[in-house]
Amino acid sequence: MTPSLHLSMTPHLSVTHLTKTHTFGTLRRMQIKSHKDLRVWREAHSLTLKVYEVTKIFPLEERFGITSQLRRAAASVGANIVEGFSRRGPREFAKFLSIARASAKETEYFLQLAKELRFVEADKLDALIIRYSGLSAGIFLLANKLDLAREHRKLPDSVTP
Repeated sequence: MTPSLHLSMTPHLSVTHLTKTHTFGTLRRMQIKSHKDLRVWREAHSLTLKVYEVTKIFPLEERFGITSQLRRAAASVGANIVEGFSRRGPREFAKFLSIARASAKETEYFLQLAKELRFVEADKLDALIIRYSGLSAGIFLLANKLDLAREHRKLPDSVTP
């Protein structure tokens, strides 16, 4: 006979916490089971791939300069969303979203710098800058929704098994 987990044995944990599903928002409830379910993560990942693609044609002498910094900043956005999502509570997730947003802004700056240094056609970089600006706004909104939901529902800052 396989032992089963009964919720009555663990009243302080909800099904949501046991399945690592997070619920955000106050007007519309969304079930988020993985970081891959977050639009901001999908956009961050897509943009990171674009940054890697566009930096392939940067000058070789910039390989350890702006190319490396830009790639690290771009990858940091998605990585911080993933790390924050995997943390124990909404407060920690919001902290990592703040870091992700800062990395998105850093990436915007390096794209602007590359544009002004004329490493790539301006229109390609402008498109990425606009998308990063939108991503930054989306991360900000998600963090605010998370804070509002936590305050409204008095969610715990962490889950103790």
